[in-house]
Amino acid sequence: MKTRTGSKIVKIAVIIVILLSIALICFVGYKKYIGKDYINYQETSDIDYSVCFKQPNDFYDQECLPQNINNYITKYIDYININFDYKLNLNKEVDTTYKYTLTGELTIFDRNNNAHIMNRKDYSFINKKEIADENVDEVKLSELIRLNYDEYDMFVTNFRNNANVPIGANLKIILHIETSNKHSKVSESIKTNNDIVINIPLGESTTQFDTNFQPIYESPNIEIKTNQTLMNITLKVLAIISGTMGIMLFIVSIIIINNARKRIPVYKRFINELKNDYDYDISNITNLIDTDEEDTYTYFNAANFKELYEFVKTSDDKKILWNEKKYHDKNGRLKNRISWFFVFMSETKVMRFIVDENVLTKEYEDNPDILKKYRG
Repeated sequence: MKTRTGSKIVKIAVIIVILLSIALICFVGYKKYIGKDYINYQETSDIDYSVCFKQPNDFYDQECLPQNINNYITKYIDYININFDYKLNLNKEVDTTYKYTLTGELTIFDRNNNAHIMNRKDYSFINKKEIADENVDEVKLSELIRLNYDEYDMFVTNFRNNANVPIGANLKIILHIETSNKHSKVSESIKTNNDIVINIPLGESTTQFDTNFQPIYESPNIEIKTNQTLMNITLKVLAIISGTMGIMLFIVSIIIINNARKRIPVYKRFINELKNDYDYDISNITNLIDTDEEDTYTYFNAANFKELYEFVKTSDDKKILWNEKKYHDKNGRLKNRISWFFVFMSETKVMRFIVDENVLTKEYEDNPDILKKYRG
């Protein structure tokens, strides 16, 4: 019985290892064959301007100068052409909605303390526009305004003359763009938010313009849910089936081992535990002490196995011996077993601990915790 059960467990263990190995290999392959795709985008921003002068004048032969000239005499400036360019490129087609405004903010501040704002005036060059489009991979926006420089510079000059205080001023023009881009396989819309800014100082004898924007922005990759390939689905199914079978067989093997252990008589199970669980080698002997002539030895019965064990641990030359005596009925059938665990204290004195199978079985049926008493 023991051999058959052990052989069965070994076979099941081999099958479990094979099934779980197949599950692991299929799972790794499944991860490899998952269809992966990404969406990303690039934003490109730019400002191009030219400064045009009142004609005729003694300083500028050309009617307009491009932005590579970095300083201008303000009293000759007539108007400024400012071109705002924005482009959004996506590597996948989306349904897009984009809206934008072109506004201005004129700020007059204390020249001695720029944080001290003395006046602020807002302008709207282009009211909010909103545009929707489907199945596109590019959004392009270009807006050109002609800024009457004299109008804003005169406002600042009049303010300074009336206030009679040292002031500085700046006209900030902002193209603000927002986009919302929906891809069918991305759960949330991909949103962008961008400002393209030019600052134009006012009320000075000469002026330099300052631009503020990010020329290029590259987005991180955004994962797209893709359809799984046939190989991917096959490996996933195989991983689930083999993994499930492996786990179920593992549970079955635990049940078989537990049931087999329960079928072992409590006496045999307990004797094996005593012989194997302690960190001391118990020697088997073939001949039992002649218990029919107990006057040969003086016996000291240990209350439990631990008492016998502790006695041996305190001695360098003592060891525990074990033997078993079997009793059969007239038909040769086993009817009882008695195990002796004993130590020779001297040539005539023996300390012993006896386990009687019939007694132990009856006590165990009445109280399964009786083994604790035997162990000590």
